[in-house]
Amino acid sequence: MIIIYTKGVILNNKKHLSIINKAVQNELIKYKDSVLLCNPYFLNPFIFLDGYISPKYIIDTIIETDYESNYICSLSFDFGFITELMANGFFVKTIRLALTSNEIFTDTKGEINEILNTFNTKYNRKEELKYVCNYFSFNFDKIRQIINLNKPIYIGKTNRRLIKKYELCIDKDLDIILENCVKYHGSAWITPMFIELIKNINKLNYNIRIKTFGIYQNGELKAGEFGVVSGKIYTSYSGYYEKSSAGTIQMIMMLQYLQDNGFTYCDMGGTVKIYEYKYKLGAENMTRKEYAEIYSSNQ
Repeated sequence: MIIIYTKGVILNNKKHLSIINKAVQNELIKYKDSVLLCNPYFLNPFIFLDGYISPKYIIDTIIETDYESNYICSLSFDFGFITELMANGFFVKTIRLALTSNEIFTDTKGEINEILNTFNTKYNRKEELKYVCNYFSFNFDKIRQIINLNKPIYIGKTNRRLIKKYELCIDKDLDIILENCVKYHGSAWITPMFIELIKNINKLNYNIRIKTFGIYQNGELKAGEFGVVSGKIYTSYSGYYEKSSAGTIQMIMMLQYLQDNGFTYCDMGGTVKIYEYKYKLGAENMTRKEYAEIYSSNQ
């Protein structure tokens, strides 16, 4: 299934993935159900899947071939597949592609619309006219920022004083935290479909759990975040704060909770954007191979 104007080659096994960074520009070559495409929005070529592939196989393949992009995308919104990806260390998000945005893709021959219409009909999807499709991307970044919870957390004198002013609550106010994350960061990837996924994971008894961490002052929520627990690893997805320094305090109190409750690592995300505050909290850069090893051993 070809979804977007490609600048690459369609690939789906290790032999083909070995040439991923030598993709021929502007060629459109079909190979079964997987697509390597280059979307100007993401800058680098990446794989687009239409169908199930084992997460462990994907991890082994992208490590072996030194897959250049951080992104792999799929049109399947099967909860089982998505949660299996999360349980194997992938960072999952959903994305909506805008029909009229030249920043996202160019369709000079009308081929994309025809393909998307076929796909949306197949999966009985009703989209607003200005959108062509929803899809989800799952990242296994080349470099991850990881906090080793077996090491001391740096807090500092000022933060130690501020911590006393807040109460940390766990697994409370998920709806409010999600709503505020969208309010503060936008809905580029925290789409209505993604929110539906997050709200339902804990109800469906998968091997992962959604957790929230919020800090309250005089009964009012001042900062919060949500993330995914798999084994002894917590992956932070998104958060927000309403008061200066509250975001830092929330993360410190969250890390203390994770330490006290037997967690070994906190995944703070990839390094597509560098956030210095993560390093100040103790985050260290970890390669894909290193991350895959610690993730597997901490389930």
